Amino acid sequence: MERASNLSPNAPLGHAFHNCDRTLTRLQRIVNSTQRNYRDALHELERLQALPLDLDPSPSPQISPESPVPKPAPTPAPTPQPAETEPLSPSPSSFRRLPIRPLPPPGKPAKNRSPSTVPGAAAPLTQSSL
Repeated sequence: MERASNLSPNAPLGHAFHNCDRTLTRLQRIVNSTQRNYRDALHELERLQALPLDLDPSPSPQISPESPVPKPAPTPAPTPQPAETEPLSPSPSSFRRLPIRPLPPPGKPAKNRSPSTVPGAAAPLTQSSL
């Protein structure tokens, strides 16, 4: 056990294997699974190719006209939609509109404005206002 923990500094592949043992094991399981799936699919393909090709398939069974065909149930009438309600305010003028400001040119930095300098914003509380 002690020998396994003392790796030689002259063996870089031993260090790589020791450090990546779990990853390499997982990768090998994936490779094995892929090879197994390929082998199984190839055997199934060879089996299907060995079957004789039926160029004249038998016709599908026909429904005789004497057999009763069930009629679909009638669809129920759709329920009417509720009437649209009237707006409480007749115009959108009751909503405050904020002015639209153009964006600054690409080379010019935007001004950092605090909420107290934005038009319409509430003034901050100070000692003098209390």
